[in-house]
Amino acid sequence: MQARPGRVRNSTGGNRPRFLRALGRSLLVAIALAAIVANTSPTMAEESGDTVEMTTLVKYPDGSLVSETIEVSRTQAKELQAAAVAGSVSALAMVPSADGRGQAKLIAAEPVVTFEAFADPYRSNQWPLDATSFEAASAMVDPSSVVVAVLDTGIRGTHEDLVGVLVDGADFVSGSGSGLIPDHFHGSHVAGVVGAATGNAKGIEAAAVGVGVMPVRVLDSSGSGSSTNVANGIIWAVDNGADVINLSLGSTSNSTTVESAIDYATANNVVVVAASGNSGNLGNPTMYPAALDSVLSVGAIDESKARADFSGYGNWLDVVAPGVSVLSLHNGGDSDYAYANGTSMASPHVSAAAALVLAANPSLDPSEVRATLMATAEDLGAAGDDDDFGAGLIDPEAAVTAALGGTGSGGSTAPDTGEGPGYAFVTSAGRVITVGTADSQGSMEGQSLAQPVVTAASSDSGNGYWMAAGDGGIFSFGDAGYHGSTGDLTLQQPIVGMSPTPTGNGYWLVAGDGGIFSFGDALFHGSTGGMSLRAPIVGMAPTVSGNGYWLVASDGGIFAFGDAGFHGSTGAMTLKEPIVGMSPTVSGNGYWLVASDGGIFAFGDAGFHGSTGAMALDQPIVGMAPTPTGTGYWMFAQDGGVFSFNAPYAGSAAGQLQPGETAVALIDIAV
Repeated sequence: MQARPGRVRNSTGGNRPRFLRALGRSLLVAIALAAIVANTSPTMAEESGDTVEMTTLVKYPDGSLVSETIEVSRTQAKELQAAAVAGSVSALAMVPSADGRGQAKLIAAEPVVTFEAFADPYRSNQWPLDATSFEAASAMVDPSSVVVAVLDTGIRGTHEDLVGVLVDGADFVSGSGSGLIPDHFHGSHVAGVVGAATGNAKGIEAAAVGVGVMPVRVLDSSGSGSSTNVANGIIWAVDNGADVINLSLGSTSNSTTVESAIDYATANNVVVVAASGNSGNLGNPTMYPAALDSVLSVGAIDESKARADFSGYGNWLDVVAPGVSVLSLHNGGDSDYAYANGTSMASPHVSAAAALVLAANPSLDPSEVRATLMATAEDLGAAGDDDDFGAGLIDPEAAVTAALGGTGSGGSTAPDTGEGPGYAFVTSAGRVITVGTADSQGSMEGQSLAQPVVTAASSDSGNGYWMAAGDGGIFSFGDAGYHGSTGDLTLQQPIVGMSPTPTGNGYWLVAGDGGIFSFGDALFHGSTGGMSLRAPIVGMAPTVSGNGYWLVASDGGIFAFGDAGFHGSTGAMTLKEPIVGMSPTVSGNGYWLVASDGGIFAFGDAGFHGSTGAMALDQPIVGMAPTPTGTGYWMFAQDGGVFSFNAPYAGSAAGQLQPGETAVALIDIAV
């Protein structure tokens, strides 16, 4: 029997029925038609101080009105209110005009009244939004240009919480139409989790507020569909503008047809998200397409952040999301809602998170979106990646922050998936912390250092690296050869930088006074060792040919030697924070300077891609590294936090450093 409008149904999700708790009578509340409500009987603020904030409305001789907030004494506040009520032209009631329009008459004065938007009435019953950071993430970006395709049963297109949300869809069950057939609750429920209309004072809130939802019907009224329909639905969604595809469906048998369609999607930069299945307590068979490497596979947790007993698990699981007692839309009526359980309900949460990440950084490819969500996930269960939770519970705010170029707060290291971006941090203790696909060739961990490591550099092959200590001691790993050091010399100033030659058969060390030490096939082209410097040298970089190099001082002064060209500096500028490093462009016809607040200064053919100069940082920036193509760069902070600009984010080392240990270099970069 069809439910009455406004009634909340109990429903099941996934492959098996589960009895769910119903919404109490407290949810059957009237929905106001207005969008905002005000306190219509304001009282004077009982503040501990002697002033009051007042809202004033004044009228100019030309008839125009202006309202503003002013802070006045309590005595003045009473006089202002009395003057406004009486229509008086007293001194307090006359406001001098600032733009030549004459004196403005005070026509209203009252204590500031607070207005608030109505929340969607069922928001308090959406524990998944309390357990995650979707609301904060949605406030950071505008996903209105991002489309999530829901490949599922039909969707009730007339539902009150889908108004203005849906984009054109398709129906591969009937062979025609737009997929807007309320044949089963499943599709409507999934669609609501992703993108229900939010702020409309009706129903629920979406995980990705403002995202477009594309209905693609590939399952019939029984919740089943053929591999042909699923494959065609994927291909159609890709060809018609989907950015993310949600597959809250699966099979114990892999379909090469569906797998090929998914390959087509990823090749066209469309993220594919799939549920891990609801047979975790029924033999836990491997489920497809979730188990495919190119798919972001999703398991379910309950309100205690434990793995839902039904949730599929294994070494192919990537992340988890809420999947128990999830409230969303029902197909029975335009104002019907239902609770449901299943990884089918967890998957759209991850699709929503992927959409927000793409809204933050549209240049990310599917592997980068996947790496970002995994790197920033909240670790659950056994430390690190595990079969029950994968990388952990998605943290949308941390993922969006990372995609925008900030440091993810929920996790620190992206699991090594064998694909996508990666880099390694070298620390002052000589430790190597790998992130993403980066490999470690060895480290000084556990060894006693005479001086802390101050910098490091990769070999050209990426299969080795050097570390340099403050006394000029050199530590080489992998195919990086040892060619000498200043470890046994008495230095006037400590070593602050090192760079290998293009052949890798030598390197330069530079001291704080700009003294240069050449080893192997590195040639001496000059130094500032005998000069009087206004600011100490903080780093160096060689030219492409190796026949020259630049030195950079903390005031951004540039010293070019050999075939290194001068393209500009900040030496004559007043900087908010000192320069801490530099990197040349691929051509050598430009370079970037980076300050400790993350301010970027681009010279020559170096492009500006963004900075953290206007952000409040927890830790200072200590260096930067450009992408191999030079079309973007990473900055890294003292605590190992990473800020990526037009560069793939793989994760950070934040939280992994020991007391007193700092990040000093970013090496072994892979994109």
